[in-house]
Amino acid sequence: MNRLVGGVKQMSARQDDETDVLHKQDVGLVWVLATPTASSSPPARTPTLSSCLSSTLKVRAHTITTETLYFLHERKHLQSLRLDVLSESRLGIDAAYYLQQLLESPSSKEPLLAATGGLPLALASRIEADLRVLEKLHIKPVFVFPGLQPNKKWRQSHHYEYTEACRDRRDAWTKYENGQEDAATKLFDGRHGLSQWDLWRMVLRIFRNRNVEFIIAPYVAWAQLIYLLRHPKAYIHSIYGPTETMLYPGVDKVITQIDFTAATPTFQYASKRSVTQELSVSEDQFLDIGILVGFDQSPPFPPSVHEQALKATVDMVKYYKSGHAAVSAFAEHPAVKTIQYNDHFARTRSMIKCSLVLTSDGAVQPLPLAINNPASGPSGGGGHNQHHPTAADIPNDLHDIFTHRLPDEVYYYLSRGLMGPQALIWLTTGQIIESPPLDNGETNEYKRFVKEVITDGQTGPRATALALISSVLHNFWGKKQVYGYFWFDQPSPHGQKAISHSLPQTTQLAERVTGWNVPYPIVEDELRRQNSSTIDFALCLGATSSDKFAQRTKVKTNAPLEKKDEIVANVIWRFLELRGFLLNTHMHSPLARAMYAALRQARLNDKFQDSLYLFLELVRAGVMHGHLWSNRAFSGGPSFGTGACVYARRVLTALSCHSLCFWPRLSRKLIQKIFLFYIVLCGLSGCALCATFNEPRCVGSRFSHRLLRIRRLGATLDGIDDEKSCMLLVMRVLSIVPLNFTAQPWSAPLSRELLVFNSFVRSLSRSLRTLLEVTTLNMMLRSDARRPRDDILDVSLSLPFQTEVNTGFGVLAKVYLDALTHINNRERVRDPNAEGVKEAKALALEICEETFPGVKTPKLEVERGFRFWDIALMAMRQLHSEGQVLRELIDQFEAAEAWLAPMRPLAVGAEGEEGGENVRVGSFFFLACYRYHGAISESEARECKNGVRGRGTWGDRDAGEDMGRKAD
Repeated sequence: MNRLVGGVKQMSARQDDETDVLHKQDVGLVWVLATPTASSSPPARTPTLSSCLSSTLKVRAHTITTETLYFLHERKHLQSLRLDVLSESRLGIDAAYYLQQLLESPSSKEPLLAATGGLPLALASRIEADLRVLEKLHIKPVFVFPGLQPNKKWRQSHHYEYTEACRDRRDAWTKYENGQEDAATKLFDGRHGLSQWDLWRMVLRIFRNRNVEFIIAPYVAWAQLIYLLRHPKAYIHSIYGPTETMLYPGVDKVITQIDFTAATPTFQYASKRSVTQELSVSEDQFLDIGILVGFDQSPPFPPSVHEQALKATVDMVKYYKSGHAAVSAFAEHPAVKTIQYNDHFARTRSMIKCSLVLTSDGAVQPLPLAINNPASGPSGGGGHNQHHPTAADIPNDLHDIFTHRLPDEVYYYLSRGLMGPQALIWLTTGQIIESPPLDNGETNEYKRFVKEVITDGQTGPRATALALISSVLHNFWGKKQVYGYFWFDQPSPHGQKAISHSLPQTTQLAERVTGWNVPYPIVEDELRRQNSSTIDFALCLGATSSDKFAQRTKVKTNAPLEKKDEIVANVIWRFLELRGFLLNTHMHSPLARAMYAALRQARLNDKFQDSLYLFLELVRAGVMHGHLWSNRAFSGGPSFGTGACVYARRVLTALSCHSLCFWPRLSRKLIQKIFLFYIVLCGLSGCALCATFNEPRCVGSRFSHRLLRIRRLGATLDGIDDEKSCMLLVMRVLSIVPLNFTAQPWSAPLSRELLVFNSFVRSLSRSLRTLLEVTTLNMMLRSDARRPRDDILDVSLSLPFQTEVNTGFGVLAKVYLDALTHINNRERVRDPNAEGVKEAKALALEICEETFPGVKTPKLEVERGFRFWDIALMAMRQLHSEGQVLRELIDQFEAAEAWLAPMRPLAVGAEGEEGGENVRVGSFFFLACYRYHGAISESEARECKNGVRGRGTWGDRDAGEDMGRKAD
């Protein structure tokens, strides 16, 4: 197997040598093409790019327009071959392009992702299946992720994109609440808002477990792929990526699609030579056409934006002989002048031809110089050298085309997956662009949270992350202004306020954490003392739980940390101090005491540490409560309370006469109960009648129009009573916990109410994960840890917040509690020992099993969720004992505990065998109406069963039995 050779030059962030062009001289901030002065004290052992590969989305839009794709198909420029023709070769894969195809493919996309939050549930399984196909065919994949974003003078109209996405999601919820599930699913599809780096940790963990080679490019991925292809050692033999890869001179064939799921896997590829010959254009003209047509780094040329854009652009370039001449001819066009397209065209051309790549000797260089470097031997491009400019031809303002230069060591850590690019993008672009969350961010509480708590606050995670990076780089970065741009903010005539990452309070906080350099012997002793095998929050809090233990962690040493475990432990300790959980004395703050006390009572296998930490952060931010957001109730919230809706009962009385013609054996009282349950639950399940059977001509469709005016009944009741407040608080607390899913898309009910709360959790967890990664980078650049190492990815995968949570656990809790309440005659359980309660709980759990086919052991998950409630309540009581929370808030938790305690399920197995038949009664009704969640009592369920399966006359018996078979 070909392997990259050479070392990555390590630059000390604290080096005072005047020859260190990356840190001391202003020229180090631009891309100097001459050979830089070597570091005065290079490390004895440096990591290689070979070890990078072997040690192991903002998801962008399609880079090929529909018209171009049609052109390639129509003119037969897309050729197909069996995948096994690539056997015994190394395939370079543009990772973001591959992930985008998975997210959009009908066989693997998850359309309800925008309604549940979190990450795709079946994506990991699909990736592993594709890797097994490549392994079976002896094809070695090398994945390349894109890194930082090139600088754009032209900015996309984010406001228009946000408006369109928000409109689709808002319409989707309206249709879902009206029972139009198919229409809602189509609108939700593609509006998940995932960036390609949101998927990194999930994907890189797969790569680590399967020893898949990968690298994260400094900027664009296709340029790094071309470098690997052209390298004398031929690290890859072909490229699977977007068609823009062919824009680079000398690149002919690119694989555009691979069908991994076919019985005989195949791939499609395009050839630039055949296209240029048919169009009768030169390679330079082909490049100009590609820029003018538009791709993810370039808007289309305004005068040729219409249905025949490709043909018009080709004709225009051929007429004017070049793209530059064509653009100049339209210089006075209003749209061209508005976005300064002349300048943009020249910049994009330079960006393509001089793209920056990470070379095998650890330097970041323009691609033409990297593949034409005489020191590295002859170019793998063969006869293409005439296409590549020399150093004199490289623009001297690459820092304006890409970004100002960062130390090569930063790009190296990025390339190995130590961190995501978000914080570096914030710093290099001077912008933090905040888009609307999946619930559209319509609440004032979320707007305040994301702006004041997450971004602008002097000790907020984003400002702190920026301070940690800039404090170990050139002084230029410490003075660079970074601004937050929020979708809900209007431009201010007085200018934008900069984020406070350079204020004394923030910079002092970043400097203070350098006091954590606990060596491995102490970490090892703590692992032994606490009987633990994992470096995590519990271990780090246990090691500082008393003054005696905390004193041991105050070690003054200049020796860098060596082992992975001590690096992870010290990163967590530094992180806890940055967030105020640990004091400068290494002792616990009230938050840490609450967390530690709660974790000591938690089961190890429950894995509650990250969730409990997020819970305490949300409590501190003031968004963990049982009140409505902005006095607005969203669908999918609490279904039951002490209040009654007389209007609903009047409508039900009118509906019942219609329903009798379909269910003649059922009593009027039972039918009213059924429909009342559906209407109240419509906030969770849409039009419950149509959503139940998921059929266009279901039983309820004849009078579903009567439900339209009351479809959001549960979401429009004035105020919120005590019982609803209790249930809402429980749902929110449990929704912080990740469910254990099987590898299949979400198919259970949705909750808009929980999606609103999930936006808080998602924003917080992402910003905290970024802070952890930047804390690790800061430690490396300070030389507090050994810098040349081959376990960088292992360090990253050992840090907290590895995944994102969706709304699943909150929905599961709601289904259980709703089902139990309805089985108990629409009264909450007050006495757990009352007659029939045990059987009712077992039946409610059975309903959860049927409602959540994508959840592993729903019964056990319900119990695990309520165990998290226990430790969250314990943490709240600890905070209350120290006067750290308001009386009103602790009263909410205590009231919710009193409300919840009698309703909690028995431990699995405790109910014995009795009642087993009762759990199975009403199978037709509960299976065919899986969204119904058990809204009738046991006897009523039996009556329903007998009405369907008995010998009596049944008005529409065949249809009913048919629906039962479909549900089964």
